[in-house]
Amino acid sequence: MIRIMETRNENTVIAFVSTHPGEILRAWLEDGDIKQKDFAITIGMPASRLNELIKGKRSMTEDIAQKLERALGVEASFWMRAQANYEYNERMLALRNDEQKKQMLEKIRFDRFSTSKSYTNILASPPHLPYSERKNYSPNSALHTKI
Repeated sequence: MIRIMETRNENTVIAFVSTHPGEILRAWLEDGDIKQKDFAITIGMPASRLNELIKGKRSMTEDIAQKLERALGVEASFWMRAQANYEYNERMLALRNDEQKKQMLEKIRFDRFSTSKSYTNILASPPHLPYSERKNYSPNSALHTKI
C-alpha cells in the first residue's frame, strides 16, 4: 500500500510524496506475482518501455492506460488520473521546495544582519567606546551606566 502524507498550505493540500502510476503498477504486478517481461508480452508492449514506466522514467499515456484496462480490468481513467495527480504533486512539491528555500535564505539574511547579538550591540553602543567594549555592550549594564 502506498501512503501519501499531506500538509495544508492555506487552501491547498500539498503531498509530501508524489506517486508515479508506474509505482502503482509495480505494486500491482508484485502482488499478483507477475513478471514484468511476461506482462509486457501480454499487453503487447516492449519490456524496456514497461520497465521505464514502472521506474517512473516514462509517463502514462492513453494507449498504455487502455492496454492496462484490458489486461487488469482497471479503468483507463484511473491510470490517467494517477498520472495527472503525479504531475500536479510534482509541481506543488517543486513550488513548496522553492518557497522553503526562499524563506530559508530570508531567515539567514535576517539572522545574520539584524538579530546577531554582537552586531546589534555594536550598533546600539555609544560610538566613543572601543570596539572590544562595544561588542559586549548592554545599555542596562552597570559598567556603562552613570552613577
